[in-house]
Amino acid sequence: MDTGQLQALIHSADTAEKMHAIAQSYLEGTVLQDSVAAEAWLLRAIELGDSVESVRAMGTLAKLLGKTQILPPSELPELRRRLETATGQEKILLEALLELNNHSDTYEKTLQK
Repeated sequence: MDTGQLQALIHSADTAEKMHAIAQSYLEGTVLQDSVAAEAWLLRAIELGDSVESVRAMGTLAKLLGKTQILPPSELPELRRRLETATGQEKILLEALLELNNHSDTYEKTLQK
C-alpha cells in the first residue's frame, strides 16, 4: 500500500474492516510506522461493534499492548455456556472472542481469516 492508497482508505473508512486495515498498515509501517495512530484506528473499529471485525481489532489491540489473552479467565466458563445455545451473530461473536483469547497462534489464524 502506498501513501495515496492509504489516504484513500482513510477517507473511506466507514467499516471496522477498513479501520482495521488502516491500523494494520500503521503497525507494519507500510507508509509510516505509528503505533499511536494504529491504536486510535483500532479503537474506532472496536467502537463500531461489528461482530467479527471489531473482535479482530480487539485482538490486534491486545497484541499491540502485549496481551495474549483479552478476556479474564473468570468470564470464560460463562462464554462457553452461552456458546452452546447461541445462534447467528451472537455465535459468531462468541466463537471469535474465545478463539482470540486462547493463545497467540490461534489469534494469528483468526486475523488471517
